[in-house]
Amino acid sequence: MAPCNVSGTYITGCETNRENYKLRKLMVEKMRRDRINTSIEKLKGILEKEFEKHHSSTKLEKADILEMAVSFLKKQHQLQLKSESHFCLIASFLCTCMCLSS
Repeated sequence: MAPCNVSGTYITGCETNRENYKLRKLMVEKMRRDRINTSIEKLKGILEKEFEKHHSSTKLEKADILEMAVSFLKKQHQLQLKSESHFCLIASFLCTCMCLSS
């Protein structure tokens, strides 16, 4: 690869490739951070009622939003498990009643 003149200095193709790699890496990292920030903002919007319970005069940090989301999901999971166990108890009771009446 032919050297190129940049501001009066000559750079070999290898150095140009290295610079391109660094620029690509920076762009990919920025896109990754943007995706994370966008997702956290969406999560904050979805769980707005949960955040109202923990209202504060200070701005929520990303870690706060993630911690509250995890807490909310754990509560939802517990409710789902409790609901499923109640359903199983009712179904079992109904099956027992039907078997006894036959």
